Parts: sequence; structure tokens; C-alpha cells
Amino acid sequence: MRVVVKLGGSLITDKGKAFFARDDIIRAAAQAIRESAQLGAEIILIHGGGSFGHVAAKKEIDRFGKLTAASVPPVSRAMMVLNNHVMEALLDENLKAVSFPPHSFCLYSCSKDSFSCSFDSLLIAFNLKIIPVTFGDIVFGEEACEPAIISGDDLALVLAKKVNAERVVFATNVDGVYRELEDASSLIPHIEFSEIPKLLEQIKITGGGVTDVTKGLPGKLTKIYRYLSSHDKRPEVAIINGMSKETLKMALSGSKVKGTFIT
Repeated sequence: MRVVVKLGGSLITDKGKAFFARDDIIRAAAQAIRESAQLGAEIILIHGGGSFGHVAAKKEIDRFGKLTAASVPPVSRAMMVLNNHVMEALLDENLKAVSFPPHSFCLYSCSKDSFSCSFDSLLIAFNLKIIPVTFGDIVFGEEACEPAIISGDDLALVLAKKVNAERVVFATNVDGVYRELEDASSLIPHIEFSEIPKLLEQIKITGGGVTDVTKGLPGKLTKIYRYLSSHDKRPEVAIINGMSKETLKMALSGSKVKGTFIT
């Protein structure tokens, strides 16, 4: 089974503490990846920036009012430090994994407000049964454009299309998409792909509920719909709680687990 998995920044870091990696969670995720790979999963791994990339980027914006070319070294360094935590955990599990930093193969076009990435080396690694690892990052702008942040969500969905993944797993620090903030029974276990725009309208109308609980999840749903709408072989998308190693392992292995599934 071909799977693209994104470990959210809120999962693998403590967003309340600058540059604080949750190494226990990262190690457990690496173990889940190893065990699912042994069961036959072919995996591409992406991770978010959490309290590393976001903190570094905010410092630059606070200082200069925007991201500039001078912002690329400190922000990319912060992401490489976090990526090293992830890579060490993977290699400690004897996994064949290679890191691909987006600042080395992606560019931002301000005129098109879009990114262009050369995934050739990453895809070669994947076809050689090596786990490619990439992450949300700052990338240079084309010509007169300033740099911009490419998110891990963007990368996960683009790569899912590139390799015709059967499932995309977003591992977060919540169980999925909820309708109500304090109501654990309001978890939405299944969303029809065609229902995403309607659900997003409900989120906008309420101004709470899913927005308050999931924070970035409405944006995630928007990207899922935008990137996968025109894809003939649309993958199943699972939004799960990655705090549980067993849940993550089962999700990567193709099983149904607690969470929100989009088909």
C-alpha cells in the first residue's frame, strides 16, 4: 500500500515552547513507520514545522515586516534542526530514509502565487524502496519574488498525486474533525469528498466548533479539496491522532481507526 503520511507540527513539537521537539512522540512515530513498512506499506514522510519553523519565521516577520532572502538561512536552519530529530529517530529504527529539504528543490512564484518543485530525486528514492522525508520549509522566490513558506500539507497532497498513493494520513494531536469544541461525541468519522465545501461553509458560519478545536484543520480540508478535486485516482484521506503509536501504525497499514476519513 502506497501511503503519504504527514506528522503535524503540533504533534511532534510543543508549540508553547520555542524549539522544543517531542522526541518521545517522534520515536514512537518512527516505530510505527517501521512496523507498518514491515507489513508492506510504501511510505513518503512529511513533517510540519511546529515550534521550530513557525517561531523562526515569525521572528523574521516581526523584525522585517515580511520574509526576505535574509530569512532563508535562519528559518531553513530551524527546520533542518527539527528534521534532524525526525531523521535520527528513523535511522535508529534501521529504516532506510533520506531527507529532501524543500529549500533545495522548490521555488515560489509571486505572480502565480504558487510553488514549483523538482521531485525527481525524491521519487527515485521512493521507487528504490527508500523512505523520502521532506517537510514544510521556506523556499526562495523566483526573480523579484520574496521567499515564501511551502507547507507540509501542500507537499503531502502533491506527492500523493505524484505516486498515486492509496491513502494520505494526517497525524495530528486531535482525533480528527469535530463539530463542537467540548463534545467528544461530535467527532465526524466520515466525510464524503463532495461534502467538503458545504462543511467549510458551516465552519465559516459558526466561527467556532471545528475551527476552535482543530485550528488548522479547516485550512487542511480546503487544501484536500483543491489538490485532489481533479485527481482521477483520489486517495482516501485519514485525519487521526498520532499520539497513539498503534493508531498511527494501523492507519499506515490500511486499517480503519478512530479519526475522520475522507473518501
